[in-house]
Amino acid sequence: MPPTTIGQIELSGGLRVDKTRTSRANLDTALDGENDETVVLGRASIAWQSPDETTLLYATFSQGFEPADFSLSNLTGADTLLGYGKETADQIEVGYKGRLLDNSLFLTVAAFHIDYNDRQFELQAADPETGGFVEGVVNVGNSTQMGVEFDLTWQLTDNLTLSGGAGYIDAEWDDGTISPVTGLDLSGVQPPNVARWSGSVALEYEGDIGANEFFVRAQGRYKGKSSTNSQFFDAPGDEYPVFENPSYLVVDLAAGVDFGRLSLGARVENLFDERYFNDLQEFPNFAGGLNPGEPGQIIIGTLGQARRIIASVGFDF
Repeated sequence: MPPTTIGQIELSGGLRVDKTRTSRANLDTALDGENDETVVLGRASIAWQSPDETTLLYATFSQGFEPADFSLSNLTGADTLLGYGKETADQIEVGYKGRLLDNSLFLTVAAFHIDYNDRQFELQAADPETGGFVEGVVNVGNSTQMGVEFDLTWQLTDNLTLSGGAGYIDAEWDDGTISPVTGLDLSGVQPPNVARWSGSVALEYEGDIGANEFFVRAQGRYKGKSSTNSQFFDAPGDEYPVFENPSYLVVDLAAGVDFGRLSLGARVENLFDERYFNDLQEFPNFAGGLNPGEPGQIIIGTLGQARRIIASVGFDF
């Protein structure tokens, strides 16, 4: 529905109806599965803006979901594909957006709390009947995630701008969450792919060279160590311990000159050639049982961008 304004306060909200119908079939096994569901999602917000429009305070509530579906696999003796239920999330966020220091500083700060229900993760397991490999999406359990984040853009001088941001996330599985592979209790454990700390900072200078404009920019990006899916497959103290994706810091540089119709630029990504992974996960080989001759624990990851130097030329006709 359209927002309602009462003085400096704005109220808005709405409902969304999602209807999902899924039908999948595995032609090799002649098994199939069908699912039909309807989900109603809500959204509401309240915001206050100062008369001079330099300050905004807000609070929002929103809901989201990932639909139920089927994996194209099954356990021995099953008469249908492996199915999994929908994942839902309820999020509350409160925040501030404002201009400070004679409008030279733009700052945003937000705090959030998210309740996830029936979280979906793709997992691998050994079939208890044949020992073969079975892969599919599973509803692992519920988790809670809360955190704070801020971003700023600060015009330090007419030529120099500082920008950046940082975030902190505290996430854990709710009580009673059990690994569907090992049967171990995951209560209080940080779910996969969550980094507690992250941040970035950049400094940019813009100036003139005669009648032409130029800029130079330096930027740093940090991501703290993050949890992985190994918590589902491994146990502390066993031969294949639970591991994390290590933290990393990447520095980038850029510069350019604008001559009017002609522009020249150059940038260096990952200046110090930091070796890092955008994502990291375990492919469980169950101590070599699924792929004999291969390591019992196989780590799969996507390497981040290595050092790269790029030059550019632009011309306006």
